[in-house]
Amino acid sequence: MAEKKRLANIEYLRVIAMAMVVVLHFMTKSGSLPEAGNEAAGYLTGQNILALLLESLCIVAVDVYVLISGYLGADREPRPQKAAAFLLRIWFYSLLIPFVLTVFSVPTKAGEQGIYGLVQYFLPIESETYWFATYYLFLLLLMPLCNLAVKHMEKKTFEMIMLFFFIISSLIKSICPVRLPADRFGYDALWFVFVYLLGVYLRKYGMAVWEKRGGLLYRGSVLLIFFMEFVLQLFSARTGVLTYYASVPFHYNFVFCLTGAVGLFYVFLRKPVAEGKKADVIRFLGRYSFGVYLFHEHPDIRDRWYPLIDRVMDPYGKNSLILWLLKLIFSVLLIYGIGVFLDFVRDKIFIFAGSCIRNIRERKGAAR
Repeated sequence: MAEKKRLANIEYLRVIAMAMVVVLHFMTKSGSLPEAGNEAAGYLTGQNILALLLESLCIVAVDVYVLISGYLGADREPRPQKAAAFLLRIWFYSLLIPFVLTVFSVPTKAGEQGIYGLVQYFLPIESETYWFATYYLFLLLLMPLCNLAVKHMEKKTFEMIMLFFFIISSLIKSICPVRLPADRFGYDALWFVFVYLLGVYLRKYGMAVWEKRGGLLYRGSVLLIFFMEFVLQLFSARTGVLTYYASVPFHYNFVFCLTGAVGLFYVFLRKPVAEGKKADVIRFLGRYSFGVYLFHEHPDIRDRWYPLIDRVMDPYGKNSLILWLLKLIFSVLLIYGIGVFLDFVRDKIFIFAGSCIRNIRERKGAAR
C-alpha cells in the first residue's frame, strides 16, 4: 500500500522545530546563556540578551514535535510495529556511530567507560542515551490506548481531564518559586502524553479563539518568556534569591512554553504550502529530520561538535557577536545537513533489508 502523502505545512513545522532544537543545543554547548544566580548574570552582554531571545523563540520546539504527533495520530489505527521501527532507528545510530569512530581511531564512550559506555549503545532506552527518544518511544506505545480512550470519551469529560492534567503538570509549577519533587521540567513520558492528547484535542475539536490568532499567541508567549527570564536573571544575580525560578521559563512544561507551541502550531496549520518542488523538498527534510537529533545528540558526538566548530571558526577565541552568529548559522546548517543525509542512508538500508526479509519469507512460503 502506498504511503499516505505527508502534509507539507506540518512537515515544514517539523523541519523548523528540529532546527530550533539544534539552536537550543548550540546555546547550551557554547555557554551563551547566563547562569541563574551567577553574579555575572547581573551584567548581561549583548550576546547574552540575544541568546535569551533565541532560547525564548526556540524553547517551544519539543512541545511542538509532540503536538504534531497528537494532531496526526488522532485518527490513525494502532500500529505496534511503529514503535519497533522507531527502536531500530535509535539502535542504528547508537551502534553505528561508535563503530565508525572506532574504525577511524576516534575515542568513544566504550573506550573511556568500558561496560558503562557499551550500555549506552546497546540499551539506549534503559540508559536514556537520548532522553527525548526514550520518552517518545513510551508515548508511541501508549498512543493506541490514548486514542481508544478519547474515542469513547465525551468532549466535556476530555476537557475536564485535560484541565486537571494541565493544572497539576504545568500551571502549578509555573507559579511555584521552589522546585517540586514530582516536577521533571517536561523531560518525562507523562508530559509527553499530555501534549499528545492536546494535539488530539486540537484535531478533534480545535481552539476557535486561537485558530486565527496563532501568530499572536506565539509572539506573546515568546515575549513573556523572554521578559520573565531577563528580569529573573538580573534579580537572582543581584539578590541571590529565586535562583531556581529563574530557570523555570525555559522548562518544557512551563505554561507559556506550552501556549507558544500551540500558537506556532496554528501558524503553520493555517499556512498551506503549494504543491510543487518546494513541498517535495519540505516533505523530504521533514521525513528525515529526526535523524538530525539522533546524530548530534549521540553520546560520542554531543560534546564534540561545538568545540570542533568553535576551533575551526574562531581559532583565536575572539567570540565577537558577529562570529557567534556565524557559528550558530553554520552549526544549524551543518548538523541538519549531516543528520538528514545519514537518515536518508539509514532509510534506504532499512528498505533494502525489509525487501530482503520479505523475499526470504515468500520463498519459504512457496517452498511449503
